[in-house]
Amino acid sequence: MKILSKLLAILTVMLPVSACASDDAAQQKENETQVSGEKTAVVYFSCTNTTKGIAEKISAVLDCETWRIEPQEPYSSADLNYNADCRANREQNDATARPAFKGAFDVAKYDVVYVGFPIWWGKMPKIMWTFFDAYDFKGKTVIPFCTSGSSGIAPAVSEIRSLESEATVVDGRRFNANASEQTVREWVESVQPKATGIAAAIFDRNSCKSFRLDGTLAQSGTKGIVIKNGKKTLK
Repeated sequence: MKILSKLLAILTVMLPVSACASDDAAQQKENETQVSGEKTAVVYFSCTNTTKGIAEKISAVLDCETWRIEPQEPYSSADLNYNADCRANREQNDATARPAFKGAFDVAKYDVVYVGFPIWWGKMPKIMWTFFDAYDFKGKTVIPFCTSGSSGIAPAVSEIRSLESEATVVDGRRFNANASEQTVREWVESVQPKATGIAAAIFDRNSCKSFRLDGTLAQSGTKGIVIKNGKKTLK
């Protein structure tokens, strides 16, 4: 119980902690890079800039790069008039539709990719199928997010898993257009540790040992979160 109380106190006040003298500076820098999100990217498709707003909030939390999926043939307002025989409706009803996009995404640079899009008739826009057809996410982590007034993200996640069967695809999250920065931050902080393999452990500056949040001693080599001068690093 004393250990647990001590850990809770560290978490509450976020006191600076010191690493052992044997810590390797190069390894520490690498660990900081993993947490800061330099191997993470946010990719998004957004016709009305609603999804763009969420993507930018995620990028701000992670301090990482973004890449926008730009259709070769831009969608007009008429193309998105779901109450008519519009382009978006025709594409969604066509299993073979694969709208082209501009440029190329360097997927090899990243280990974790947040992928965002609006929900069209309960599913991903077909341009997202084009995107996943174009790139191999084998061994990578894909974290989907979407914007929608009511439809959930589960069907889209199932679609992504069918297209990227050798990737780790997280369940993802639906956001309203007016989702606050705090809401987005809390979600990112809940999924990013899972994506990067960070264990729930705290490094104790006095004993130079890592402890889980339940107060038990973590195994040697366990990666955990260290709060040093207000910045999260891995230990």
